[in-house]
Amino acid sequence: MHPAWPNKRSVRLFLFLLLLSGSAASARVGLGVQAAIWKPSSLDHEPSRPFRAIPGSGISYGLMVQSPEWQSFSLQLSAWKWQQTQEPEMNVVTLWHLSCDVKNSLLNQTLLRPYATYGFAAVLGKPNSRPLQRDGLSINLGAGVEYRPFPRIGLAFEYQYLYLLMDRNIGFTDDLSGPKLTFKFIYTL
Repeated sequence: MHPAWPNKRSVRLFLFLLLLSGSAASARVGLGVQAAIWKPSSLDHEPSRPFRAIPGSGISYGLMVQSPEWQSFSLQLSAWKWQQTQEPEMNVVTLWHLSCDVKNSLLNQTLLRPYATYGFAAVLGKPNSRPLQRDGLSINLGAGVEYRPFPRIGLAFEYQYLYLLMDRNIGFTDDLSGPKLTFKFIYTL
């Protein structure tokens, strides 16, 4: 590390939070939590049951930030974690998805707002106790509906297909493409 920047990580975090707070002060940024079921098709033994997670995995949780809308478009940044325990070896595979999606609202002035999403994600993988490293990029395509019962609170249900080929085998496969069903709670600042 350069001697002039002993706290480089702290400076970057401060600048990011400053940028985020500046944009929040001038417009309506949304912060949210999400719960999802992701089913990589190559690991899915029950494709006819979209709400049942694949064996060894469960619900994935994450956080999201949504930019203010500009002419029906907004930017969604999210980070979420998926984990699978593989029997009988008890191998644990952990993936972190850091995604950036464009959200295109189709109807803006209603309580029920359909939308389309498209974007990409950097995927970090960690099989067993090995270090976390970038293993792939995914292309995300989806559609959803957002319900705004109150001006600052939104609930969303979203279906996305993640096209993801990993750089190496993570667990049983390197092809982790598959559908993701997500429920989101969004609070607008």
